[in-house]
Amino acid sequence: MQSIKYSDAIKGANSDKCKTLEYSFDDKDIDLGIATITGRYPETGYCVNTISKELIYVLDGKGKIYFDNNYIEFEKGDSILINPVENTI
Repeated sequence: MQSIKYSDAIKGANSDKCKTLEYSFDDKDIDLGIATITGRYPETGYCVNTISKELIYVLDGKGKIYFDNNYIEFEKGDSILINPVENTI
């Protein structure tokens, strides 16, 4: 069993609209990242994760996530699974 304290999480930012916390367990199968997004991210183009699936849980707010000429609306309490190499906004 492993534990990572909040004070040991790696704090960062991908932009002024995307603040991050990374909890790295040095495990090839799973890690935890938390992103607080306060506007369009990325500002232009798409996000693409080529390595792993991403599981999103919406803590607060609402919005849309665009992919493959389609979109999903989401709000507090919803969950979204993004597969590797899916382009998303």
